Amino acid sequence: MPLFERLTPEHRIPAFASGNEELDTWLHDAALTADRAGTARVYVWLDGGDVAGYMAIVPHTIRREEVPSAVGRGAPDAIPGFLLARLALSQHLQGTGRGGELLAGALEVTLGAIRAGGGRVIVVDAVDDNARGFYEHFGFRAIPANPDRLVMKASTVAASLSLPWP
Repeated sequence: MPLFERLTPEHRIPAFASGNEELDTWLHDAALTADRAGTARVYVWLDGGDVAGYMAIVPHTIRREEVPSAVGRGAPDAIPGFLLARLALSQHLQGTGRGGELLAGALEVTLGAIRAGGGRVIVVDAVDDNARGFYEHFGFRAIPANPDRLVMKASTVAASLSLPWP
């Protein structure tokens, strides 16, 4: 199983291509700067030393009235959590079932951040209809006013990964 590591200058990222120009350009040109500046934490997913995917997370809050009632019930007005701001799989691995594995690893890293810093939800922004369907397949629920923004309780993520919570 591939492993996530925090991005460093030593990682071989120039050859990474997901097929999404925006995601690829951000990794190549901005990810290391964002991580160093503290505006995101960036992790690469390694498979045999090669970058097979990456993720970026940032602390985030979302308004209770924006989320489905099952997610917002009992939460404060501003629900703390993390935004899975970037998630990309190498183009040569797409269609092999590895996307679910990438997401599971990314969610496990994000749960670690929530355990360390607090939070109740994980939020994702789908870049297109395929991404939205991918996240929905794994249990994320669309926000009514913005179907490209999806959310899941951290406790639900932990249960789906068979991890203890909190």
